[in-house]
Parts: sequence; C-alpha cells; structure tokens
Amino acid sequence: MFNLEQSVSEWRQQMLAAGIKTPVLLEELEIHLREEIERQMKSGTNTQMAFEISVRRIGQPKILKHEFQKIERTSMKRSFMLIVGWLAACFILVAGLFRAEWVLNLFNWNPESWDWSIPVSAAGVLVGITAVWFLAKASRDSASRVASLLVCFFLVWLAIQVLPAEPLDHSGFLGRSESSPLWYRSGLALLLCVPVIFWSWWERRRAVQMRHSTRGNQYVQT
Repeated sequence: MFNLEQSVSEWRQQMLAAGIKTPVLLEELEIHLREEIERQMKSGTNTQMAFEISVRRIGQPKILKHEFQKIERTSMKRSFMLIVGWLAACFILVAGLFRAEWVLNLFNWNPESWDWSIPVSAAGVLVGITAVWFLAKASRDSASRVASLLVCFFLVWLAIQVLPAEPLDHSGFLGRSESSPLWYRSGLALLLCVPVIFWSWWERRRAVQMRHSTRGNQYVQT
C-alpha cells in the first residue's frame, strides 16, 4: 500500500543526495511538492499518482540543484542590498532627527531658531520611515532579518537615550536653563521606535502565513 509520508521522506533523501542541502530551500521545495499533491488530489487523482505527477512537475534533483545554486547567488546579492538599505534608512532617519535636535535643542531648548532645514529634516525622516516599511516587508532571509533587528535595537536604544529630560546646568556658556518639552522628546523617541514596530508587524505576518502553510501540509498528510 502506498505511503505518502514515506515517499516524501525518500524524495527528500534524493534531494539531499543530489546536493540540495540548504534547509530553507529544501523546506520550500517540500512545501511546493505538498501543495501540488494537494491540488492533484482535489482534482480526483489518487494519492500515489498525485505524488508521482507532483514529483515530475517539481523537477529532477540535478536540474533543481543547478537552479538553486543560481537562486542562492541571487539571494546573497539581494540580502546584501537589503542590509545596505537598512543601514542607509537608519542613517537618513537619525540624520533627519539629529538636524532637528541641532536646530531646536542645541545647548538649550530654543523653538524660535526654527529655519528652512526643519522641513528638509522632516522630509528625510519621512523617507527613512517609508524605506523601513518596504525593507521590513522584503527582508525574508535570515541574514537581512538579523541585521535589520540589530538596526532596530540600535534605534530603540537611541530612543531610550533621548526620552529623559536633559539635566539643567545654569553655569557657563553651554549651560542649559530649560529642558526640551516632553512632547518633543516623546516624538523623537516614537519616531526612532517606528522601525521596530514595522519589523514586528511583518514578522507577525510571516508567522501567520507559515502557520497557515503548516495547516495545509497537515491536511495533505491526512
């Protein structure tokens, strides 16, 4: 009697023997195989025939190995570009906020020093935050996800640093007689925390998608 799980396990061994040993890629390939089996079975094909048709459609191990090698090279380049993108977005965001801090809160809280550079800084902050949204959505590989998480931790650390009121010192040229208002410090901290909020949102979305995919695989197994 045909055993689907045993056949899938043997298929995995064939993939490993052919040199497809990257866990993520092998797992993706198995998900595609199971999805194809499910489609065949829903169309009325018996389990054994559904498995054989699906294996043929997925492809031969040697051909798949060659294709995956190309995919891995492309994935490495994409991962590198995503990491560079995260660093650039972080720099743009921090630079915009630093410029606002330089104009409005250098040595002492001075909102009267508002000038043309503040709207430019605000535009830079908006660009940085928008870039983070798309970067968080695109960061699916482990390298870019780890790098993006480190960037988010750094920004959260900065947010913690800017939230407390500045210590007052009335002496000397650089003395501070007035702390910046809470709304201003809270705004800076919130903007610095936006990337980790976006990162968490897309990680949650991916987790939900994986859970749905797992349930689909369980349906095929039964």
